[in-house]
Amino acid sequence: MLIPNRQPASLPDDSVATARAVAMTRRDLLLLASSWLATTPWLQAAAQDRAAPDVGLDEFMRISRVLTGFDDLSDESVGQEYLEALRNRPGGGRRLVELWRFGGFEGPEPPASIDDLASHGVYDLPAMAELTDTITGNWYSGMYVTPNGEQRVATYTGALAWRTLGYRPAGPSACGGAFGHWAEVPPAG
Repeated sequence: MLIPNRQPASLPDDSVATARAVAMTRRDLLLLASSWLATTPWLQAAAQDRAAPDVGLDEFMRISRVLTGFDDLSDESVGQEYLEALRNRPGGGRRLVELWRFGGFEGPEPPASIDDLASHGVYDLPAMAELTDTITGNWYSGMYVTPNGEQRVATYTGALAWRTLGYRPAGPSACGGAFGHWAEVPPAG
């Protein structure tokens, strides 16, 4: 590939001011390509994701406790699944860091409730509101969305919806007796 080499207009006409072709080296091509790619927005976002400090499991569980209202989110393996699903979304790692910082979790008085998060303006920003809704929905439903859009079940019996509604989750359970036992009057006492 040839690129014209142009000298500044202040040089006399009979000098090297005439256009001459210069062969582009591999290094020149790489510099040109990297300069162009550095200005591409999606690459900048990916680079920011890699450069951003990470929200680890402990931080994610703190965020989750505030969002769900449950202090006893003891199944950290489920939390790890939700965290990984969020990190694997485009911009997910960066958005988690933004929620951590913007929500005031690293401040002297971290939020203890949804009202505290609202006072920091978290719900005024559509991207933050969407992220908090996603985290809350994951914990209450026991499900999450994979990067390719598939829904996956992380837990069934551990979904917070069961505790919230006061129901005992269906699924593996002990039967109360033989078929039809519910038709009998229960014993007194």
